[in-house]
Amino acid sequence: MAQAVTTRDLEQFPLFRALTPQEQAKLLPICRWDEFQAEQTFLVEGESADTFYALYSGRVAVEMKVQFGAQAISRTATTQILESGQYCGWSSLVPPYIYTSSCIAIGPTRTISVDAKELRELVAAETHLGYEFMKTIARSISARMLRTRNTLINILSVLSHDLKA
Repeated sequence: MAQAVTTRDLEQFPLFRALTPQEQAKLLPICRWDEFQAEQTFLVEGESADTFYALYSGRVAVEMKVQFGAQAISRTATTQILESGQYCGWSSLVPPYIYTSSCIAIGPTRTISVDAKELRELVAAETHLGYEFMKTIARSISARMLRTRNTLINILSVLSHDLKA
C-alpha cells in the first residue's frame, strides 16, 4: 500500500506552509504520492487538467508546441525546467481546466499530486486556503509566462535571422 501524504510532507512547500494546520489536514485526503521515471510525460498540453502537482524531488521539463506559420511543422520548445519545491498543473485550477503545456520528468521525479476537482471545491469553500493557493498560482503563472515569452522571442530571433540569410 502506498504511503500517505502527511502534513510534514506538505510543509516542504511554501504554498502549504502558508496554510493553517486545519487547512493542511483538509488537503490530506485529496493528496497522493506519484512517481515518474526519466522521460515520462505526466502532464499533456491540450488534455483535461485533472491534477495539480507539487514537485517533491526531481526535475521536470515544461514543454509546449510551437508552430511558425500555417504550413509549418509543429515543434516542441522547452520553456522552463522545474525543480523540487515548484508546482505544475496550475491550469487545473483555472477554467477551462485544460493543460497549457506538457511536463516531462528529466530523471526520477516524485510529486505530491492533488485531485483538481476536489481541490477546486475546497478552494471555493475555504477562503483563506483559496487565497493562498491563488496567490501562489498567480505568481507561478506570471513567472512561467515571462520565461515562456523570453524563450519564444529567442526562438523567433534565430528563425528570423535564418530566414534573412
